[in-house]
Parts: sequence; C-alpha cells; structure tokens
Amino acid sequence: MDLSDVQAFVGVVDAHGFSAAAIRLGVSKTAISRAVQRLERDLGVRLIHRTTRKLSLTETGRGYFDAVRGALAHIDAAGQEALGSAEALQGLIRFAAPDLGGVLLTTLLHRFRQSHPEIRFEMSLSARLVDLVEEGYDLALRSGRLPASSYMSRRVGAQSSGLYASPAYLARCGAPGAIDELARRDCVVIRRPQVVDSAGEVWRLRSGDRVETVKVGGPLATDDLASAREAVGLGMGIGLLPNLPDFTEGLTRLLPAAATVSVPISLVWPSRRLEPARVVLFRDFLATALRSVLRVAE
Repeated sequence: MDLSDVQAFVGVVDAHGFSAAAIRLGVSKTAISRAVQRLERDLGVRLIHRTTRKLSLTETGRGYFDAVRGALAHIDAAGQEALGSAEALQGLIRFAAPDLGGVLLTTLLHRFRQSHPEIRFEMSLSARLVDLVEEGYDLALRSGRLPASSYMSRRVGAQSSGLYASPAYLARCGAPGAIDELARRDCVVIRRPQVVDSAGEVWRLRSGDRVETVKVGGPLATDDLASAREAVGLGMGIGLLPNLPDFTEGLTRLLPAAATVSVPISLVWPSRRLEPARVVLFRDFLATALRSVLRVAE
C-alpha cells in the first residue's frame, strides 16, 4: 500500500471533493481519483460513494478515515520535530469560531503572525457547530456549555452582553430608565436559532439579584452580529451586544447593571497524542490572549 494513496484519500475527505483536493495537493484530479481507486483495490473495500452531485463516505470509509487521519498527523508531527522548531513553525492552521470569533480573533491573529509570518490561516465564522475531525479543523472557539465529546478543551473566559446605543439614537430618543421600557423602543434583534429559546425577540437580562424578561422589536432582525453592530452604530435602535471594548467602541452602555448571564468561552481541538508544533504554539498564544480580553469583557 502506497502512503501517498492514503494521503490522497484523506485529502479528498478533508476538501469535500476530488477537485478541491487536487488543488490543495497540487496534483491533477485524475491523479487523485486513481490514487483513491488504488487504495480501495488494495484494501478490497469501497471507501467513498461517488455521485455527480456529492461525495460521501461508506461506513467502512468513515472508520478508515478516522484511523488514518490521526496516523498521518502523527507522521507529520514527527517529521516537523525532526526538521527542528524553526522549520516546523510554518504551514496552515484551520480553525472555526462563532461569528463573535471574528471580533475577537482578527487582531490576535495579526499579532501572532508578526512573530510567525510563515504560518497561514483559514478561519470559518459560523453559527453552525462544525465537526472538527470530519471537516478537518485544527482548533475551534466555542461559547456556551460544551457537549460531551472526545475533543480536548480549555476554558479561556466568559462573555456576557449588555445594552448599547449610539449617540445619534440617544440624542433623538433619549435613554431608557428601566428594562421594561425596551418593549416600547426600537431595538436591533440578533437571532440565534441554534440556541434554545433564542429567537432574539425576547431578551432575558439580569440586574443585581433580579432577572427580567422583555419582548422587543424594531427595524432590523438579523443573524449576523456585525450587521447588528453596524445598525446600532447608525442609530437604528438599541442592541444587546457582547461586552467587548473594541466591539462597542463609540457606543454608550445603557442600564449598566443589566446584562445577560455570562456564558463560558472555550477552545476545543481533536484529541491527538502528537500535533503540529504550529497548532500547539498558536493555541497556547490564543488561550493567554483571550483570557486577557475576556476578563475585561466579563
């Protein structure tokens, strides 16, 4: 069995297709297809179902992929260690985060690359909970309580949201004096359909020992955090936004004692005995940096 055929198979699954794998690996689509066919012939089993529209793994293919992907990672990590730390700190890191991650991560990523310019990144920002192993991610930032899984995790802080408005809105409408007044105000609604009871129109706010619930509405409801921040900044209404200094710069905090319950923020990654040095280094850097940012935010 040729190791390059195994690498081609893993590349196809990671890239979700033969064409994308060929581009990533720098070979022709025909070469990738032949490599996977040879591997299936050598193993005597079908690993991939192929149709004109999509690619999917057979049950055997899924088990084989889970086993060999980790083995290839070990081989890669061992090779990087042999090359020495200077040469190992290069290559690609793929990580995923909720849309809040874009607010937190871009500046930190830039700071990290100033010391390690040979490391490249692919960042996916989505409300969808990605499968790190199946989709080939090295690292993810997640908010909320983590479900049971085989992933490793490290809590890096907590984050809450507060009420914010622009100077233009306040000059036009004034500031609310109590939480229940929000029901009669224009509010920018952020929908989080992946979270239970999070349609967005009902805000649950803690103020001291009391918890108040208020139904809100306004000119815009969106599932995009950046769009909501822009709308609040333009004076369209009051927003329930993450308490992050850079993100809320230029806005005024309303009813400062009122905020959502803090939710934990964690880094998660696939469990591996050996990892590329670049991933370990970036994860440690990110954990330290995020703890500082989220301590201020909390």
